[in-house]
Amino acid sequence: YWNDGTLGVLSDKNIYGIGAKDGQEEWKYELENTVDYASFGAGDFVVVALGDSVANRDGREKGTVCWINASGKETASFESGETVTFLHAGEKGVVIGNGRDYKGLTGNLLSLSAAESYKVETTGATSRIRLNDVAWNPATPIAISDGWNWLGFPVEQTMTPDEAFTPTDVETLDIVVGQNGFAQFDGEKWVGTLATMSPGLGYMYHSVSAKNVIYNSSIISDASAKSVAGISTRGTVAVDIHKYPDIMPLVAKVTNLEGVDLDNEDYIVDAFCGTECRGIGRLVDGLIMMNVYGNANDEITFRITDSDETTSYTNSATLSLDGNVPGSIHRPYAIAINPESGVGEVSYEGKIRIKVEGDRLFITGISPEDIELVEIYDLDGHKLLHAANVTEAGIKISPLGNGVFIVTVKGIGEHTYHKIAIR
Repeated sequence: YWNDGTLGVLSDKNIYGIGAKDGQEEWKYELENTVDYASFGAGDFVVVALGDSVANRDGREKGTVCWINASGKETASFESGETVTFLHAGEKGVVIGNGRDYKGLTGNLLSLSAAESYKVETTGATSRIRLNDVAWNPATPIAISDGWNWLGFPVEQTMTPDEAFTPTDVETLDIVVGQNGFAQFDGEKWVGTLATMSPGLGYMYHSVSAKNVIYNSSIISDASAKSVAGISTRGTVAVDIHKYPDIMPLVAKVTNLEGVDLDNEDYIVDAFCGTECRGIGRLVDGLIMMNVYGNANDEITFRITDSDETTSYTNSATLSLDGNVPGSIHRPYAIAINPESGVGEVSYEGKIRIKVEGDRLFITGISPEDIELVEIYDLDGHKLLHAANVTEAGIKISPLGNGVFIVTVKGIGEHTYHKIAIR
């Protein structure tokens, strides 16, 4: 029996939900495969491991494990790739055996919703997975609360935030945050570094009050053709937007020590945690806007230079990644400097030097065994190369082609940044 009183029944052809009051069939889930194993131990779910296809049916891949809820809906599936020889389902997870190999799927996330977004950590790059057979009308209202919400984007095309949220009663200072940028509503339009919203990606939405989000389903947008994804840099640093789980959107401005606004176009502002770049400031409508990446409670400081990176300016601004939003498009977070006391030296290289010879990149000033990681980015912030085992033979860079790139080196707990040209 499930918590709602429904009796789950498994036969060789179907899974049934039988009403507790009248003993009548309430729903039926048809099986197109034989069932090798089944378990009713996962709360309000029955978990089945599928075997061969039933005669005259297309069926699913042998070894697929499915979760069916108390309403008869399949909410998740996992292709184990082999015949399942063991299955144990409990409240906190599922263990699947394929011969001598066992896989554990643990946790209490038992279903996914197109209306919500999810954080996914992987051990390596993977292609975007599309879930089929999920019926969702993008015009369906999605109820959100005041404060932060994990918002899905179940729309079939890329759109700008202005296009996507046209049917929604957006409020002034609402914020939508993506992995490579964010935007804030100024009362008339969305302003920020998030140029587009794309199918298959998730977003964080900070709402002034509880309301319904309704996506636009009445236009054909050309936003995808106009937008270039990535975080472009005017300086010598790069940021890994996939390294950390948390993002803090920041709207800032540069002032003098008396609080008088300076021209933000004259300065480059980047966020750091220690020596690691965590955010790159971009100019939007005269404001400095950036996503700051990190873990909860990381201490963030700022490095400010002139627009040519020939002079640096000290400042005492510090922030903590605590879930709050510092500054807004109406009241930016102020970073105060003394514009008359700039230091005529800007360097992110430390003692490390980068040299390109032919199709190889060499690193000096540090022993190869002390180098933990080397990454190379283009000027739009796309990571092009990742090397964790560097030797005196250097790193092969011929796949990069010609251009200007940012090289980041992590060694002995510190990060350095280097701009190189390959011709």
